[in-house]
Amino acid sequence: MLLNAGSSLGAGAYEAATTKACERAKACAMEQMADIPPEYRGMMQQGMDAMCTQLPQSGQIPDFSPGHPLYAPATACMNSIAAADCAVVMGGNTSTAECLAFQEAADSYDPPRQ
Repeated sequence: MLLNAGSSLGAGAYEAATTKACERAKACAMEQMADIPPEYRGMMQQGMDAMCTQLPQSGQIPDFSPGHPLYAPATACMNSIAAADCAVVMGGNTSTAECLAFQEAADSYDPPRQ
């Protein structure tokens, strides 16, 4: 069932969702840093930009494309983060329903043997 859900997504859907999720996280972090002196915000911004580069990209995961069983749930997770309230994004132990579903799918995923 997950495979069919992923087939309707375009090849760049995960990357676009990851970018949006990261931009949302940065915007939420900047909201929380409103009281930080401007001279420190630059350092914080650099740290947040580095955080975004640490998110897994589809090219780093073998055969991770719209046909991969985890592609649709991973994309849904990233999209849910991009649309979430800052309280959820910055909450630490909180997660979206889509990310919980992705984690469950990832935990039970058994990659094909070559």
